[in-house]
Amino acid sequence: MTRTRQTAPFTLIEVLVAALAGAVLMAALLAALAGAWRLQEQSHRREVEALQREQARQILVAELAAAVPPVGLLAAAMTAVRVDAAPWRHDELEWVSASGARNPDDTGPDVLHLRYALAEAETPGAFNLVRSVLHNPLVVETAEPAEEVILEDVVSLAAWWYDGEDWVESWDSTVMENRLPEAARLRLDFAARDGFTPPPLEVVVPLLMRSAESSGGAP
Repeated sequence: MTRTRQTAPFTLIEVLVAALAGAVLMAALLAALAGAWRLQEQSHRREVEALQREQARQILVAELAAAVPPVGLLAAAMTAVRVDAAPWRHDELEWVSASGARNPDDTGPDVLHLRYALAEAETPGAFNLVRSVLHNPLVVETAEPAEEVILEDVVSLAAWWYDGEDWVESWDSTVMENRLPEAARLRLDFAARDGFTPPPLEVVVPLLMRSAESSGGAP
């Protein structure tokens, strides 16, 4: 006679322990996946922000390098006001640039009246770098030009100007014999996000255009 071996059924406690262990493993797996997704999202956002900073750097360099001497019909004064917002600086810059038409397909004017400054942002303690453009300096506009956000999460905009002997922290061509500085140095600092503070953006740009008077030619 063959005996049939009977398997003892699982007790309720054993089932509950197994279910709890499975839940713990599932939670650990989901937490690991969520962490990986979060890291991927942060990495992608930093890549996008780095690209935006590089684009802003290229725009600043191009528009500063093409600064127009503040003489003649289309030119206007170049002003750079140091604005302290301890412990940072919120400088305000204004100049005319011949960088309007960057390629043959551009239909806008070559000469632009530019203004750069920091404006309040939604993020507490951070600001937006904004750029406003007056496309036709010959036309007196009653409305303020729209502000374009160039960079977000900025905490400082500081500028220095080389006068041929030293770097100064402000510039006003109306009291500087209507001339441009020989070079500009700008620094942008950024707010920390997710425990990471982006490196500052710094540029040094020679201002190459000179009027006939300032270059020694005939007026």
